[in-house]
Amino acid sequence: MTCQLSRDMPVVARPRAEAPAALLALLKTAESSLYATALRLCRNPSLARDLVQDTFERALQKQTQFAQVENGRAWLGAILHNRFIDHCRVRAREAAEPLDAAAHAVGDVSPIEEAWARVGPEELEAALARMEPGFRDVCRMHGLERRSYKEISLALGIPINTVGSRISRAKARLRAMLLGRPEDEG
Repeated sequence: MTCQLSRDMPVVARPRAEAPAALLALLKTAESSLYATALRLCRNPSLARDLVQDTFERALQKQTQFAQVENGRAWLGAILHNRFIDHCRVRAREAAEPLDAAAHAVGDVSPIEEAWARVGPEELEAALARMEPGFRDVCRMHGLERRSYKEISLALGIPINTVGSRISRAKARLRAMLLGRPEDEG
């Protein structure tokens, strides 16, 4: 459904004074067909009504263009189609939002996050002091000093894969010490 002006026929411009009245008349007659098209596109009656309303608003904003349009129904159909595409793009962006961000936006906090929020720096230091040196060192370097696996590997002289597994096991041990959960629980 595209709106194209014929190149063979000259465009007859409507006088500016009659363009708003002609546009309003067109909007009244085209409403039911626009709604049917919108309903076919989105399969949602409420959204279809919104799309028709958006189409009317856009057409009224662009009424100066209407004076040069040869086929008003096609022009309105193109506006409706573009509004639908815009709606789909917005929905796609919303769907691409990470789930973690959506959960935090709503205010949902997991029990584990709540428990971690109550752990103070003194408790964390005490738990780290009780850990074996290999786990304590990787945990401190990664979690507190924000070093990369490669930097930790070079500093401690151990393979990168070992760094990863030690960090994972150190986190599980910290969780067990601080939250009173078994090491294999998330």
